[in-house]
Formats: sequence, structure tokens, C-alpha cells
Amino acid sequence: MEEGIGQPSSSRLNNRKSGIRNMEKLFTKQQVADHLQVSTRTVDRLICDMDLPVYHIRRQIRIPQSSVKMILNESMSGDERDKIINGILEV
Repeated sequence: MEEGIGQPSSSRLNNRKSGIRNMEKLFTKQQVADHLQVSTRTVDRLICDMDLPVYHIRRQIRIPQSSVKMILNESMSGDERDKIINGILEV
């Protein structure tokens, strides 16, 4: 089939699809707090104190998996950190 006006090119479709697959997992403050067994206020403090990258979606905050790893790198061994991250991913 020829690609014409108004039809997306296959390369653009592939780029869109691959971009979606590469999207980082995002968590709510409550999800992070539950798995770290701390309050959401503590998560707020960690975000502020460690200057962690987060996403603001309207009035909500989403915390990327890389930021959760940064929190855990500060205070835990690799095995403990992986166990918590895997627990969050199962939610």
C-alpha cells in the first residue's frame, strides 16, 4: 500500500510505538509511601530534600521509577532495593 496524504508513514508509526514501549513506569506518592513503609509526607520531604525529578500532571505528582531508585540508593543494599522496586511494579 502506498503512503499518501493523510496516512501516517510506517516509520512514524514505528517511532510512536517504540516510544511507548520505552516509557518509564510512574508511581503515585501513595504507592511509593506504601512500599517504603513511610507516610506520603515523608515522600514529599524526600522529593524536596533530594531534588528528585517528578512529573506534575495537573495537580497530581507522578514519581518515575528512576527517582524511586535514587531514594533507595541512598539507604539500602542492592538486594533490598530490588525487592522493594519489584514489589512496587507488581501493584
